Amino acid sequence: MNTDIMKTVERVVRPLPCDKTHKNRMRADLYSQLERIFEEELAKDNDQAAALGRAKVRFGEPVPLQKELRAALPCLQQWQMALDRWITGQREGMSTLRYAAGFGLRTAGVMLLFFTVMVGFGTFYLQDPIIMMVWPLFLAIASLFGTNCFTHIILGELGLSAFEVDSRGVLLKKTWRLALAAVGAGFSVTFSFFVLIKVTSAGAYGGWVLGAFVLPMVSTIVLFLIVVGLLAQVELEDRRWSQLQLD
Repeated sequence: MNTDIMKTVERVVRPLPCDKTHKNRMRADLYSQLERIFEEELAKDNDQAAALGRAKVRFGEPVPLQKELRAALPCLQQWQMALDRWITGQREGMSTLRYAAGFGLRTAGVMLLFFTVMVGFGTFYLQDPIIMMVWPLFLAIASLFGTNCFTHIILGELGLSAFEVDSRGVLLKKTWRLALAAVGAGFSVTFSFFVLIKVTSAGAYGGWVLGAFVLPMVSTIVLFLIVVGLLAQVELEDRRWSQLQLD
């Protein structure tokens, strides 16, 4: 793909408040249009620099095009993007480690707040002292959920690094990375499962311990592979564009 054409398109699309799938679709459409205009101009004098300049003029200025595309976006999608940014706390240029840590802490904190309100309501309003007995379980759930959010974001990034994108599409290049990430995700969920068993019924594993280990392990690995495989199709294409250095 022509990098100059990509940058022209990216100046239009990057600021738009929509999801990556929608952005990738718009990028492909706009790139196709600008490339066709460029080829028409290039056929006139075979001067690439001059042809690109004329093509950009015919294509239009980025700001008016942004306004036109933004007006065509459904309001629901714009609100969804704003909500996603507020929930995840992800910002442009943020490292994966910082994003994962922030999201894990935010998730655990929200769950702890919710459980605290539940326990307080049950203890002081309903006058049910038994509800205090489940507080260790609530604390474990919130902590483990936040921890799994952190580990799965890190492992998801490792899984995505197993793929590469080129003119043929998204290809799996490093199978061992994807396998390692999937197994790590399986161990993370399985460990959390056993911690919850320990909190709720200490020592009561019985003869079903192997099944209790295998089921969450295998289920998580399969689900992780499916999600990362689908995510790679969108995420890597988006990164190919969003990592372009614009003037």
